[in-house]
Amino acid sequence: MAILAMAAAAAAQAQQTPTDGASTVQEVLVTAQKRTEKLQDVPVSVAVVSATRLAAQNITSMQDLTLVSPSVSFNDSNNARGQGMSIRGVGTLSFSDGVEPSVSTVIDGVVLGRQTASMFDLIDIDHIEILRGPQGTLFGKNSSAGVINIVTQRPSDKFGGAYSFSYGELGETKAQATVTGPVIAGKLDASFTGYYDANNGYVHDVTTGTNLNDQQQYGVRGKLLFTPNDSLDVTAIADYAMTTGNCCAPTLRSVTASSTYFGHPYAYYVGVTPGPDNEQTSADLNSVNQQSTAGVSLEADQRIGGFTLTSISAYRQYAEYDNIDSDLIPLDLLDLNNANQKQRQASEELRIASPVGQPIEFVAGLFYFYQDLKTTTQTAGNLGAVPPPEYLGSQVNRGITTNNEAAFGQATWHVTHQLSLIGGLRYTIDDQQAFFDRFKLPGALTTMPLSVAGPALTANDLSSNEQKSTVHAAIQYEFSPDLMVYASYSRGFKGAALNLLNFLSAAQVASGGYLVAPEIPTDYEVGFHATLLERRLQVNGTLFDETFKNFQATAYDATANATTLVNAGELRSRGAELETLATPMRGLNLSANLAYTDAAFTNFPDAPCYPGQTTAAGSRCHAFGGSYVQSLAGEPLNNAPRWSLTLGASYTHALPWHDLTGYADVNYAYRSAVNYSLDEDPNTIQRGYGLVSLNTGVQFPAHRIRIGLFARNLFDTRFASYIYPSSFQAGNVTTKAGYSQFIPEDAHRVVGVALSGKF
Repeated sequence: MAILAMAAAAAAQAQQTPTDGASTVQEVLVTAQKRTEKLQDVPVSVAVVSATRLAAQNITSMQDLTLVSPSVSFNDSNNARGQGMSIRGVGTLSFSDGVEPSVSTVIDGVVLGRQTASMFDLIDIDHIEILRGPQGTLFGKNSSAGVINIVTQRPSDKFGGAYSFSYGELGETKAQATVTGPVIAGKLDASFTGYYDANNGYVHDVTTGTNLNDQQQYGVRGKLLFTPNDSLDVTAIADYAMTTGNCCAPTLRSVTASSTYFGHPYAYYVGVTPGPDNEQTSADLNSVNQQSTAGVSLEADQRIGGFTLTSISAYRQYAEYDNIDSDLIPLDLLDLNNANQKQRQASEELRIASPVGQPIEFVAGLFYFYQDLKTTTQTAGNLGAVPPPEYLGSQVNRGITTNNEAAFGQATWHVTHQLSLIGGLRYTIDDQQAFFDRFKLPGALTTMPLSVAGPALTANDLSSNEQKSTVHAAIQYEFSPDLMVYASYSRGFKGAALNLLNFLSAAQVASGGYLVAPEIPTDYEVGFHATLLERRLQVNGTLFDETFKNFQATAYDATANATTLVNAGELRSRGAELETLATPMRGLNLSANLAYTDAAFTNFPDAPCYPGQTTAAGSRCHAFGGSYVQSLAGEPLNNAPRWSLTLGASYTHALPWHDLTGYADVNYAYRSAVNYSLDEDPNTIQRGYGLVSLNTGVQFPAHRIRIGLFARNLFDTRFASYIYPSSFQAGNVTTKAGYSQFIPEDAHRVVGVALSGKF
């Protein structure tokens, strides 16, 4: 409130025209409300990350958005299918095929049906919009926690291009190039971008002698922009990307005293010392991951009498194969644990936007989305239960088809020049049909136990059909052109989830327990956007209070030693966000972004207990219905830092020789402690940490070339991106577990050189 009062006073005295246009905060345009608007005029909590900021911090991956936006978190997993993003602590905490994202990823107007399909390199980027809170009215049902809206660069009508190359420690090699220009002058422009990204890996397998968690990525994107006249734009886009590597190998974080793996002693971990910094494993089979994604889209924008008609047609597909040696030792307890997944999606969006500057402005449209997802998984090993060469094995074939239809609209009534009222509605019909077939793997002695896969089970009629409305209402008031305040209410919808995990039981199918109820978010926000000090300072702030009824999550059941899909009762996320940009002098830009998030369960009475949790008097853990459960009411959500902070400073200054300009960028990102386990296991806590990055060098303005040095994680701060009970030490509520972890590449200092330029 103090900041708001200061902003009002400063805005009242500010000059409308800055005295030094070269040292003002640049105006940013966003499409957060399905039309192009100034960021400072939009009554939505949205953060914008520019291509300049991404380049300054040498950021090319989605997961590294956490370094530039404190409200964003990355959820890691032992396979890419389980990776995803969270906003305000809330995201999809499951790799089940039957669960859709809570944070939607949209690229050039096309929504991605699977969160793993968004884990691509950020190439040819114009800017990224991070919309916080439910965005279902305009963006659909898989945006209950927010949207990451990626906008790539348009082709230019002038010939030119850009290139960049960097090389750093861990063999990190990145290269990217774009060329653009006219094909038919005044009618057809084109652009083409290609990239390559690789590293050598940093986890060493002492058994095979291989370095794991390496990665090789490459991809291309081509665009055509057809402008036959002043009223029609048609953009065609095609892209392809491939990722390969010995990925996502965990390491041993801890073992219990006298630890055994089905009777095999800890001594099998020869050459491995468990611990938070352990980057060695002794698996006898390398982890592998291969992903490919491709798509085409066609957007047409026709302007008629001030109205804009838009059509976005798209088709995309995604494929992945992964395997992890889950036992982490040189015995075939569970060497085969793979998945082969293929996804196809098609979508169509038709909308109309009214002319701007009218008393009533609106956007309305129709949306259709189709998705077909099929996965085959195989698990095999002797589990220490049968003598080699005998083995147990299960195969699961599963698939789900989604049809989603929606009609939506949002209108703004400018009651006066200062007061506006906004209302929006979306009606969604969502239909899902799934099948599940689990059987003995050919050649196996028998099937795996339910804790790994389970006995034979066939279910061909798993389904869900939902019809829901999503609403949004807001009031906006402009004290001046440089100060706007707003308050909003949003009620979203994320469709029902189907439990298609390997561990699905016949009892769940028979009882209908495979169906997890829809996730319903409700959000209240108040915020302000202020531009002060002759446009040298921009301050945006938000207070929010969100509730998620029937929050969908994957929980570990310590009693069954298996993972299950549940409705985690009710979740509440509330807090504040503050973002500032300043240009106090020519060449100097400062930023400070702060997020406080209190994300906790308000109702989760039958959550699983964690391994080793006591059932003694006074403990939350107790026996119930043949299992052990606990109430997590009041406990924080997993992987939801209470405090997150990013600070940045960039400075450019002309040097006194050879027409050179020096530049320096320094950035700091901090995240407070989190618990990676939904059941509040104290052994899965990652303490708070901060990362410093540096980018400095010289540029030749006349030749548009930049040469420099960069350092990510300058002080080599170690942290884990995921901690979980080890598969074969999980035990039950009376037996403590050993723990495994994932240490990401970002947990290492990477120093390197970079070259970039434009032509």
